[in-house]
Amino acid sequence: MAKFIQLILTITALGFCLAKAAPATQQFAFSPDRKHIATNSRGKVTINNAQGKQLSQFDPKDSAGPHTGIMELYFVDNNRLGIRLHMNPSLDYLSITDLKGKEIEHYLGYNFIWCNDRSAVAHVGQMIHFSEWPHSEYIQINNRTVYPPSGPAYGKEATTVHTFIPPFCWSPDDSNLAVIDEVEGKDKGKYLVIIPTNLKVKGAGSSGKQAQTRRFQILPQQAASIGSQCPDGIKLTWQGKTAVTISAANGRQGKGLPCTISIK
Repeated sequence: MAKFIQLILTITALGFCLAKAAPATQQFAFSPDRKHIATNSRGKVTINNAQGKQLSQFDPKDSAGPHTGIMELYFVDNNRLGIRLHMNPSLDYLSITDLKGKEIEHYLGYNFIWCNDRSAVAHVGQMIHFSEWPHSEYIQINNRTVYPPSGPAYGKEATTVHTFIPPFCWSPDDSNLAVIDEVEGKDKGKYLVIIPTNLKVKGAGSSGKQAQTRRFQILPQQAASIGSQCPDGIKLTWQGKTAVTISAANGRQGKGLPCTISIK
């Protein structure tokens, strides 16, 4: 136990020093069961057990090209690591590995967020950084494009431009994903979009019908507040299965926010 406490203190001090040098990165993480600790030092990931014994060390590799560093390191669960690598201003690479560094799967894009049971990850899909502007974004779940179904668009092809305001929010049962979509061009405005995830939900029967994506336009006063009142971003909160509340992440209240939108 003494060794474990000393290891925690050492890692905490290391994390503090590294955070001062690179505040945008997460440099160490504990497994949910607290039996393993992962650390990042100069681009190498080290896994120790609770007694401080090194179990593995590896340099995360990605198949999409060179990266500029580890931006985030965490345990997906007790047996999987999530390692987010930065590649360019429009692209991150999320590598999912086992505790020995073997890659299980990977995702390209940004704004990654896991569902509640950690079986799926949603994110903005890969965009071509040096393509013609404007860029119209799209959302994927487990590398499957879910919204808009046409995927990305660039330049003259982007007659409708989608820009998503993070973070996204999974419903408590993971059956739906709530996102804020800022649309330019046709149907200009801000929308709350409810995207069916088509994941197998525990306790849910099969009706034989495919759920459809639903869009709810946000009123102008509320839409304006999402930008002006939310310097630290937004927060989406599910109210059961029938409504979603939009608020400022910093808790600030003002004209139009927080607001609750019925999705019945």
